[in-house]
Amino acid sequence: MDRPTPGVLFITPWDLDSAGGVNQVVLNLFRMTQHHLHFQPYHLVQKWESPYVSMATFQNRPTIYMRLYSPWGCQIRLKQLVSFIFHLLPTAYRLLRLIRQHRIKVINIHYPGLSCVIFALLKSLKLYRGPLILSFHGADLNEITQSSTGVRRLWRWFFSQCEGLVACSQALTHLFLHAFPEARHKIHVILNGIDPEVTAQELNACVPILTYPQPYLVNVATYEAKKGQDLLIDAFALIADQFPSLNLIFAGRMGAYYAVLQKKIATSPYKNRIFMLIDLGHGQALQLIKAAQIFVLPSRVESFGLVILEAGLCETPVIACDTGGIPEIIQHNRHGLLFPLENTAALGEALKLLLTNPDLGVAYSKALKQRVIHQFSWKAAYDSYLKLFTGNCH
Repeated sequence: MDRPTPGVLFITPWDLDSAGGVNQVVLNLFRMTQHHLHFQPYHLVQKWESPYVSMATFQNRPTIYMRLYSPWGCQIRLKQLVSFIFHLLPTAYRLLRLIRQHRIKVINIHYPGLSCVIFALLKSLKLYRGPLILSFHGADLNEITQSSTGVRRLWRWFFSQCEGLVACSQALTHLFLHAFPEARHKIHVILNGIDPEVTAQELNACVPILTYPQPYLVNVATYEAKKGQDLLIDAFALIADQFPSLNLIFAGRMGAYYAVLQKKIATSPYKNRIFMLIDLGHGQALQLIKAAQIFVLPSRVESFGLVILEAGLCETPVIACDTGGIPEIIQHNRHGLLFPLENTAALGEALKLLLTNPDLGVAYSKALKQRVIHQFSWKAAYDSYLKLFTGNCH
């Protein structure tokens, strides 16, 4: 008789039903794991509204909902620690039951927080013996490196219980090792990837529900200060008179910065040419990118920039900030244009260059597409994860 397929548990702080880089990484890992049959994948969502374990299936993804408690918080820390200790045994019991029921042999936590420290406790007590792997995507690591000395000590212990720590770019790895040099032997760079076939299917399967004012520049990113949408508004103002038919479209997840951007747009003389869309589905976001004149990513902080790979497959010219992991995707003047951090004037000049030289944009977009297909495949990313899952990472 064949033995049941061992399970891998992917953990995130949220559901995967919205567009976003972290979500696409986990969805692709899930899909590749299902396809290659090495493991049976499960997804655990840390949901505060679910004190007990509940389970559902979404698009063929077995999804588990459960509340996890953090031993540390920003406010009333003693109360939070007491709550963590009080719930420790019942939470551990539920997790062990889940691990045994689904034969979980690998736990991979994406965008980890201290609410997941319980998995390190189970590991240290040898109640869970499989690989424990943390995957960092950018803002999660920034929060850790900016935390207090005591919290960083707790994270160091957490890291000591892990078999692998994954960073999605060389730039993020450098930040990690600057803060935690002792973890050098555990850190692995696994660049995010993309599947051209799946991207094409999403583009073709999505029915457009919006009419976009052509021609337009587009930015797809969560509405937050680090994504630099305000810089793009200012750069658009520098070129708007020269290109009177050009529009600017933002599409992203709702964030606290949305209201700030709304106010900024309301005071712009070009406010009737600037549009903000909220919480588009991934297929709709891809369609928006594909039909754009230029995709612009003016991020102040960007650990990788998965959306650039999507723009590449859509053959849309890209202008992006020369920061974080972005230069690991785009070589300036070869696959697109990069501009210096916070330099609105340089962004405006880059926009003007591509808008007045469309053939140059076509050449960049074709070069980027080839680079994405040959160097950023999800098969390569999955193979690297699989080595961690199976303990063959060295």
